[in-house]
Amino acid sequence: MTMTSPTVLRRIAAAELIRHREAKGISQKDLDRTCDFNLGTISRYETCYSSMSAANARLIFSKLDVTGEALENLVEIARGSRKHSHGPISPDAPEWLQPLFTLERDATQVFDLNLNVVSGLLQTPAYARAIFKVGHHESSLDEMVEGRMSRKDVFKREPPMKLWAVTHESVFSKVVGSKQVMADQLDYLTEVAQTDHVTLQVIPNAIGAHVAVNNSFLLLRFNIAPQYGVVYVEQVRKSFFYDDPATVHDYDDVFKQVIMSALDKQPSIDLLRKIRKEQYS
Repeated sequence: MTMTSPTVLRRIAAAELIRHREAKGISQKDLDRTCDFNLGTISRYETCYSSMSAANARLIFSKLDVTGEALENLVEIARGSRKHSHGPISPDAPEWLQPLFTLERDATQVFDLNLNVVSGLLQTPAYARAIFKVGHHESSLDEMVEGRMSRKDVFKREPPMKLWAVTHESVFSKVVGSKQVMADQLDYLTEVAQTDHVTLQVIPNAIGAHVAVNNSFLLLRFNIAPQYGVVYVEQVRKSFFYDDPATVHDYDDVFKQVIMSALDKQPSIDLLRKIRKEQYS
């Protein structure tokens, strides 16, 4: 519990409140009245505008018939959500990316679907620099690359975060930076893909159209609340987070379908080695 940030705990508490309240078929206003709260209190908790105290969490979830260990876990989550956050996770990253860094730091497993470039969690410094160089001033590149590389700290903790990444063969046909940059990136991928904490699957060109042809996203899961998930979708200088259960389920379903179009782990590694030998030797 103490290792999980208040930001993530607040999101989990809000999502669990929504899930249990809707399962009981109770409106926000009715739950306010049942708990003798001012009208709007439950709404503020569910939108993360306010964080609930441990005492209020116990009252609310008890009224929703949550008992035993499940109740105590939610009370602890609420207690932790009110602690002070200690600044940005990665000072080198732009402010709009800080929420992602926070979520990744606390996630147990990340499912990464990226069909345009190598996953940010698996990029080499040179590859990342070549990506950032397009559309950014040279003076900002060092900080941006350092920020991206700091995301890999999630693999250094014990136990390391587990990453399941899916990409497309065509990603490696685009020469990002130079042929040497691509060669080093492929060498790194084949190395890290053999570790226990990374599963890398490649969709071969021969597959053609597939269910995720126009999609790229991250789906993050947390041991502290296995039923909770966050979907992260990035656009130009903007990012969007979705954690309502129905939306998370839809993205989870897309990921499960797309891995059926991808090569398994070892054949994917073999394909990367083949591309390295034939295109970047």
